[in-house]
Amino acid sequence: MKMKKLQVLFLAALLALTNFSLTAAAAQRADEFSSVVTGVNEHGSLILALPAEDMHKNTAITHDDLVNVSLNGHSWTDVPVVRRYTDVAAGFPMLIERRGKLLLAFSYGSYAQQAGLYHEEGTTWKLNDGVDLAALPVRVTLAKKGAYAATRQMRLYATDKREDYASDVIFANFRVVRGGKLGTNALYRSSIPSSNVRPRAPYADRLAAEAGVKTFLNLANPPATLKQNMQSPKCQSPYYRSVWKDGGVITEALPAVFDRPSFKAGLARQLRFLISRPGPYLVHCAEGKDRAGFVAFLLAALMDASRAELEHDYGESFVNYYHLTPGERRYSHHVTAGINYFLRVIGAAEDSQHPAAQAESYIRGIGLSEAEIAQLKDRLGRTWPVEKQ
Repeated sequence: MKMKKLQVLFLAALLALTNFSLTAAAAQRADEFSSVVTGVNEHGSLILALPAEDMHKNTAITHDDLVNVSLNGHSWTDVPVVRRYTDVAAGFPMLIERRGKLLLAFSYGSYAQQAGLYHEEGTTWKLNDGVDLAALPVRVTLAKKGAYAATRQMRLYATDKREDYASDVIFANFRVVRGGKLGTNALYRSSIPSSNVRPRAPYADRLAAEAGVKTFLNLANPPATLKQNMQSPKCQSPYYRSVWKDGGVITEALPAVFDRPSFKAGLARQLRFLISRPGPYLVHCAEGKDRAGFVAFLLAALMDASRAELEHDYGESFVNYYHLTPGERRYSHHVTAGINYFLRVIGAAEDSQHPAAQAESYIRGIGLSEAEIAQLKDRLGRTWPVEKQ
C-alpha cells in the first residue's frame, strides 16, 4: 500500500514537472521571427528562407493568427496566416504555408510588386535594379492570436455536380452582363466552355450557342492547350469548336492579377480582337468568376454601369457557385471586397458610384487609343442579331 502511494506521488510529481516544462517552453516561444526572401513564384508570391516547420516549432505564430509584416520599407498590418489562397478575400495579403514553405502572397495581387522587389519582363519576374535580397530582412510579428478563425470559416465551397444546382444557367455560371449603356445582348460571361474535363463546359457551350455568341475571349487557355482540346475526340464543346475554326476565339492564359504588366498586355490584345469581330461577345476564364469577373466589371464600368449594377453582376457568380444570398455576411465579405479591389485596380475610390472615367483611363493605360476605345464602346453598346443554330 505504501509502495503504491509512493508511485502515485512520483507520477503526480512527474506530471507536474512535465506540465511546468511544457508551460515554460511555450512561454519561451517567440512572438516574432525574421527571415529573408529567397525567390518569387509564378504568381508573384515571395518565398521566405524560413521553413514553415521552424515557424511552428520556434514561435507562437500559427494558422489563423494575424501578424504584422515589414519588408523593404513597407509594412502590412493584420496579415492572416493561412493554408489556402482562397482563405483570403480579393486584394488582401497573407502569410501562407505551401508544401513546407512560407510565402508572402496577395489574393489576386503580387507581393513581388507590392514590396518593390521585382518587376515583370514579359511573363518573367526580374529583380529590380539595386535590390539585394540578403540585405532586406522580413520581420513578422504576432499581432492577434487566433483572430482570423471566424473570417476563414467564411471560405466558400462549390461542387461539380449538376444536381447540386437549380438550372443549367446557374451551373454554367452563364449570363448576359447588364448595366449602363451595354447592349441587351452584347456581352456574356460564363465558366469555361472549352474544357474537355470540366463538367460545366458542355452546358456553357450549349448556352453560348443559344445566345448566338460570335466571339469568345478566353482568358484561361494557352493557344496550344485550346488547340489540343478542340482537336481531341473527347471535345465536348461542338459550338465553341466551330467558332474557333472560324477564327472567332482569342485565347491566352492571363494571370489573375490585374495590375500586372502581363495581364494588361494580354487584355489589350483581347480587346483589340473584340473590336475586330462581330458580337455577341463572351468572356470566360476557368470558373468565369475572377478574371472574367474583372473584365466584365471593366467593360460594364466603361459603359457607365453603376456601382450597384457592377456589384450585382459580380455577386451573381457567388450566388451561382456557392448558393450565397445577397446581404448575408459571406456575400458581403467576398463580393464587396472584390468590387472594392477592382475599383482600386482601376484607380477609383471605393465609394465611387459611376467609375466610367477610371475604367476608360485603365483601358487607355494598357495601350488602347482613343479611336479604339470609341470602337469598343460602339461594339458593346449594340444589340446584335442572333442567328438560329
